[in-house]
Amino acid sequence: MASRHPVDPATVANLLAGFRRVSQLRNHWARPGPRAGYYWYITFEESGEVLRLVRQCQDRLSFPYYDLVPLPTVHLTLDRIAYYPGTTVEQLTAIASAARDYCRTMVPFTVQVAVLTGTAGALGLNVFPPEPVHDLRRVLRAATLSIIPNAPLNRRTFLPHVTVAYANTDGVPTTAAFEVAQQVAALPAAMAQVTSVAMVRLERHTRSYHWDILATIALGPQSS
Repeated sequence: MASRHPVDPATVANLLAGFRRVSQLRNHWARPGPRAGYYWYITFEESGEVLRLVRQCQDRLSFPYYDLVPLPTVHLTLDRIAYYPGTTVEQLTAIASAARDYCRTMVPFTVQVAVLTGTAGALGLNVFPPEPVHDLRRVLRAATLSIIPNAPLNRRTFLPHVTVAYANTDGVPTTAAFEVAQQVAALPAAMAQVTSVAMVRLERHTRSYHWDILATIALGPQSS
């Protein structure tokens, strides 16, 4: 695994400054749109450091207006593949096969997860360096589009992050959450080696997500 490096203080300051500009919460669960779909995930069930850091942050978030992400479901969302309903088992199988071919060119890499920040709808830890995550996402998008040219990929700006909690209320000031982010900013980064990605089927419930892994795609020439 790569060496651990402290996150640059200027980067930490910029991330916290961005969070400070968010004044009020917006209920994440009230968002419109389909309640189920297929996605590419990086999962962390074998990344003890990441799970411990998430737990350290969550232990300080005793606010009723946030729903904590259960540790077994902690993940990094790379991209949307398709909505459900709207695609077939045959298409998903073909996308997974294409991804295995594309990911033979990828090399496993190590990331650091650190610095709790937030948006109006969620709190999450940032991922460093972001470049290999962006590269992996581009490869998976190409695999998806090779089978479904009009796939509903996520068009928003992609900032790799690991969500810690989702807001469940509108209009609450973010002051208390920002104070927690300041408190945990000095916690050591968690290291995680990324050796595979998962195709998952995701369902959005009233105030939680549930997902099942449909396929695991290894990175590097060992994928088959």
